[in-house]
Amino acid sequence: MTVRYYSSTSPEKALVGSITSGQTTLQVSNTIGLPSSFPYTLAVDYQGPTEELVEVSSAAGPVLTVIRAIDGTSGASHADNARVRHVTSARDFADSRNHENSSTNIHGLTGGEEIVGTQKVQTLSNKTVINLLGTFQNPDWTNIGPHAVTQTTSPAVGGTAIVFRMINGTDQHVEWKGNGNLNIRNNTTIDGQSTARRMQFTMADGVTERLAITCSGTVISSPRTGTGDSNGALTVLDPGDSLTRRVIQVRDAADSVSRFVVFGGGNTAITALNPAQASLDVRSAPAQATSHFRVLDNASALQMQVDINGMTEMRKKSFVTNDTLPGSVVATVRGTTTQTADLNQWQNVGGTTIAHVRADGSADFSNVVTLSGTVVAATGWSISSQAAVNKGGNLTLNISFTRTGATITADAFGNIVDTPVATLAAGFRPAAALNVNSLTYVGTTGLGSGSLRVNQATGDVTLVTWSTNGSINAAEVLQMTFTYPLDFA
Repeated sequence: MTVRYYSSTSPEKALVGSITSGQTTLQVSNTIGLPSSFPYTLAVDYQGPTEELVEVSSAAGPVLTVIRAIDGTSGASHADNARVRHVTSARDFADSRNHENSSTNIHGLTGGEEIVGTQKVQTLSNKTVINLLGTFQNPDWTNIGPHAVTQTTSPAVGGTAIVFRMINGTDQHVEWKGNGNLNIRNNTTIDGQSTARRMQFTMADGVTERLAITCSGTVISSPRTGTGDSNGALTVLDPGDSLTRRVIQVRDAADSVSRFVVFGGGNTAITALNPAQASLDVRSAPAQATSHFRVLDNASALQMQVDINGMTEMRKKSFVTNDTLPGSVVATVRGTTTQTADLNQWQNVGGTTIAHVRADGSADFSNVVTLSGTVVAATGWSISSQAAVNKGGNLTLNISFTRTGATITADAFGNIVDTPVATLAAGFRPAAALNVNSLTYVGTTGLGSGSLRVNQATGDVTLVTWSTNGSINAAEVLQMTFTYPLDFA
């Protein structure tokens, strides 16, 4: 329905110049009191025999653009100074009556639309409701298409201002705040309940629970069966940009101290408070078949484990350092009252015991025999046999030399020309801690004997005395045994 405009204060005008019956512009003597909005109605040749109604659609000063022959009147020529009057016409009254009698296509509605009634059952669409006050009872929302229900607060609010609220009676249950926080509040009846569900996610049957938050704050997750190892009750996906990000935390009530933390890099920190409880317990299955606890490197190679018998195995070095208790024993191995097996053992890579402390406290070391390169014979001698035993850092060396050089003869006092016999390789020389230049040992051929000097620094073995007037001839065998501690390697 077209909107027309009216004025009650427009005096009569006069036509300036004549117009033909088809002319669409005319000029009036003035525009005093005429409506400033368009359209409005004028009567040209007012109350005359050729009175014609025109509709003014625009104006440029006193020049008006018009639609001729309005509301059943006929277009005619009009003389200069004809009377012009702002009027109403039959259509103004007919529009009002038609509106009163119509229930559709009114108030801007089109296509057979009806005005909203308070009692009438209707379907409304494309409506903007502003400041809806009162009671909105039992609505059923059916979403058609991609758009869900959207609530926009204008002007926008933030912080703790409430933009959406659901209330059950006098107990407030759900609040959505301007800062995005969702507050779901218990009522007084269930405040003290520990198992009542406050939020719950179920399967399609509406009964089988998958995730729930109880009124006491407990989170309950029930993974679906039949999904194997991939179906974790809790999965945290770390974005990977920080190895020190705390992806899982247990904090104190003041949210100031972390008690348990899992970091983005997989590291875990435990800060215990209860001195009567262990910080970490590992409890095995009733019929544990593998290790209770293991430490692996990044290639999954075993570094340390506690096996099914409770024994600890270290694959790398183990250091025990006493930094604060100098008066305390650094490490203690305690057997049972009926101990019969060794208190401890050292084994080589093949699992062979090379040293041990027996149940009675005595210690023993296996014989480590190294012959090749241990002793090098000097000129005039060859090695016919040798045996070297390193037991607990003490070397026992038994060597038989065959004389290949000239005869060695002693005088009446047993003196001979000092004769080199051999050289001991580095690592098989007497320990420097003995703080002596040389050690003296006895050698014998069975027909005579003499003294041999071992130089600690160079490893040279020298024959320095022999039996009075005795001799060592070619092909005779000189046998000697050395025993001394080695340097700690």
